[in-house]
Amino acid sequence: MTNAPPTPPPTSPRELQDEARSNVMDIAGAAQQLHSQPRPELYATVIPTLKAAISNHDHQHVLNVAEHFVLNTTVDRSVARLLIVAPLVLEYLIKDDLQPARFVLSKLPEPLQALPVTRHLSDLLLSTVNREHAKVYNKSAELASIVSAPDFPDRDLAELITGLLPDFINAFRDRTFQLLSKAYTTLSLPLVSIYLGFPEEQLISVAQCNGWSYNPTSQTFQPKVAHDRSTRQSNSGSSNLTTFEIVADSVAQLEA
Repeated sequence: MTNAPPTPPPTSPRELQDEARSNVMDIAGAAQQLHSQPRPELYATVIPTLKAAISNHDHQHVLNVAEHFVLNTTVDRSVARLLIVAPLVLEYLIKDDLQPARFVLSKLPEPLQALPVTRHLSDLLLSTVNREHAKVYNKSAELASIVSAPDFPDRDLAELITGLLPDFINAFRDRTFQLLSKAYTTLSLPLVSIYLGFPEEQLISVAQCNGWSYNPTSQTFQPKVAHDRSTRQSNSGSSNLTTFEIVADSVAQLEA
């Protein structure tokens, strides 16, 4: 008996489209199967605790509860694992503690890593690591959109994620305000709009509420701490050098 020749890979646009559709259907089917699994009993008490802490914006408590669960339970293949991992990753993002976030996601079993919600969470983490500001806001919106969809299969997971995403965005914007204030004396309106994820018409009032002044003639902002930068640099030169390098790299990416 002779072996049949291997099936050639798809090459035509039609074949590639059919393969992509098949892959999507396979992922969707796997996701549906995973979400249909019964939730292990050990999640019954921790989920209400996480919800209450998120509702109160008690991020340290969320972090403590989620970390304790991850460290003291065996890694299971149940999709319920995401009820702990997703809030934990978002809390790390809120703290800008990115290495633990990457580690926790990498330890998920492959079937869970393939789920759309996990892939969107990974994309958000990668954008944050790379300081791709526009992508951070876009990926956050995409993640919120998929978990808020009527057909999303886990309402508890949706509630946990949507409860934390606004706090992450606020924390990310606050850090960006601080970095820009330390590194620049003036910034253009379009560039700040990209950095902070606000439309230009809304940005002026938001920036002014944070102490920035705006020049409508040149359409530029002057950050609040620009006047005392020399004092700050003399006190923490190495820190500000790092800050400048981070922001300068981001500017180079945006202007490329």
